[in-house]
Amino acid sequence: MFDLVKTAHAGNLEIFAFSKYKNLGDFISSFINPIITIFGFIILMFIIFAGFKYLTAGGDKEAVAQAQTMIRNSVVGFILFLLLFLLIIFLQNWFDLGNTIVKG
Repeated sequence: MFDLVKTAHAGNLEIFAFSKYKNLGDFISSFINPIITIFGFIILMFIIFAGFKYLTAGGDKEAVAQAQTMIRNSVVGFILFLLLFLLIIFLQNWFDLGNTIVKG
């Protein structure tokens, strides 16, 4: 009587059959790992550049203040970067994703 809707099974349907990714976690990790590496490198370059500006300020109070502000902002960015990395690892463990997002 209520057999109007039939159940359909797709079998082994691969959503990412067109690529090398087997699941959504692999697809997302292909973006997150390079982004983390690039952001870490950019923050390191800002810290080095700010230190160079501080060393070459030559007693100019405005240049020293600008370099100190840049160092402070770089350190804050580094701390936020570490918190983001720890958040990703926490969420990865919370949802029991194994090492799919951050490998290591």
